Amino acid sequence: MSDSYTVDTNIVVTLNRDQPRDVYPSVWQALERLIAEGRCFMSREAYEELVKVDDECAPWAKAQSGLVQEATDEELAVVNTITNQHPGWVQETLNAADPFIIAQAVEQEFVVVAFEKRKGQGTADRNLRIPNVADEWEVQCVTFQELARREGWVF
Repeated sequence: MSDSYTVDTNIVVTLNRDQPRDVYPSVWQALERLIAEGRCFMSREAYEELVKVDDECAPWAKAQSGLVQEATDEELAVVNTITNQHPGWVQETLNAADPFIIAQAVEQEFVVVAFEKRKGQGTADRNLRIPNVADEWEVQCVTFQELARREGWVF
């Protein structure tokens, strides 16, 4: 079982919306400790998505030393394979970071943390979610609550 994680943009955005830092500081402190330990990361593409969708969260993410990682050549090769296997998944900016999140997890043996749920068998590429494609690569996906349980966090 891996004890390092890569987070989807929706984790930070949803935490900010549902558990704002000024009301739930212990939630954010636990996540920041995981980042400081070098066990929690975000792909550059997920960070760029965060910058576009949430002006409030982007400065927080930028301030977390070591959180944002650039894709390696090996990760880019995985991204290329994923996009070839699922040509309709990424649609302009929609899902643009998702192949990078999975590739980072594949190459660095991370667990993906996302609030997305799997779609059923036979789902069209354009409707796929991170867990669907991650399954194909034998990458584990968990929600934030599952991450908290794995880490033994109680708030």
